[in-house]
Amino acid sequence: MNEVYILGGGRTDFKRNLKKEGKTIRHLIIEAGKKAIDDAKIDPAEIQAGAVGNFNAGQFTKQLQLGAFIPEIDPKLRGIPTMHTEAACASGALSVLLGAQWIMGGFYDVVLVVGAEQQKTMSSLDGSDVLGAAADYHNEKPEYGDFMFPKLFGRIAQIYIEKYGASEADLAQVAWKNYAHAKLNPLAQMRDADLTLDCASQVSDKNPSVAPPLKVSDCSQITDGAASVILVSEKYTDEIGADKSKTARLIGYGHTTDYLPLDKKDAPTFSTARKAAEKAFTMANLKPRDMQGAEVHDCFSITEIVACEILGFAEPGKGVELVKSGATTLPQVRNQKTGERGRWFDCGWPSGRRDRCASGIRSVSAAHRTGRRSPDRKREKISHLQHGR
Repeated sequence: MNEVYILGGGRTDFKRNLKKEGKTIRHLIIEAGKKAIDDAKIDPAEIQAGAVGNFNAGQFTKQLQLGAFIPEIDPKLRGIPTMHTEAACASGALSVLLGAQWIMGGFYDVVLVVGAEQQKTMSSLDGSDVLGAAADYHNEKPEYGDFMFPKLFGRIAQIYIEKYGASEADLAQVAWKNYAHAKLNPLAQMRDADLTLDCASQVSDKNPSVAPPLKVSDCSQITDGAASVILVSEKYTDEIGADKSKTARLIGYGHTTDYLPLDKKDAPTFSTARKAAEKAFTMANLKPRDMQGAEVHDCFSITEIVACEILGFAEPGKGVELVKSGATTLPQVRNQKTGERGRWFDCGWPSGRRDRCASGIRSVSAAHRTGRRSPDRKREKISHLQHGR
């Protein structure tokens, strides 16, 4: 099986509103793709295939056939095969996996992967209904009504609290930490937002209850944004003389599928998601304790807590204690109050990005940059995405 390296990456500013700029998802794909190619310092003619991850552009923007925008990144890309992947919040991660498998299988040596989402196109009510397509819409919409996704995750939080005795204050710890992390990221949607722990802990006019026990601060934002990576084979890195010790490498992955409706899942354990984590660690020949960083799915505060347990960073019911310990807080933020970066809060929630699409790609791009900065030591990172729930 061929090795997969990450040669370059790029992303757009997640705070933008494309509709107000008079732009569309096409522009996001082009911008992010160009950034990755420039970062990789390769001739676009060497790219042999492309993949685009996106959740629901058909409803959000009335635009599909997203792979056809890849040739607009550069004329030299006209004619290459492209595919579009959709898996709700894991749409981008699935495109990364597709591109990686193309390289592992020996089909291509250089693949461009882009995840893009434009969701600031309609009212919050209409947008929430579009997002509901990631759930079991026809069965769960009648039960949960409008703003179905917050209510579904609110239910997960209720189950977790009832089972393990956590509290709303524990959820607030996650929200506060991730907003603080956003201030460290110049491209994060919430980089200019201020959220104190006191505000995150209490229901107020500025922070109303949305889906008990979740408040507005427990919920991430929808976003317009894109991220991209250039994946290459070991053969290609040798051909261009790249220093592999300074180039990030994909060493393991896990991919599983559960039932779609929440009432058919074993929340908050999510054993099917745990199997994906186990597969990734097994393939990489690593353990959770070997990780020095993690990007976890935190569309809602409860999701990050559950994800830490799914990945083996904490025992079942102990994810809250992990957050309270400061282990998931970057040193710059930890020092304010006296790791892992919650992705959706600090970057927004474009689903492919709610970052649904770009999410997994952003994580891979971040790993690429970390590897480049730290050639003198190994840094293992893991990304977790759980689509639907």
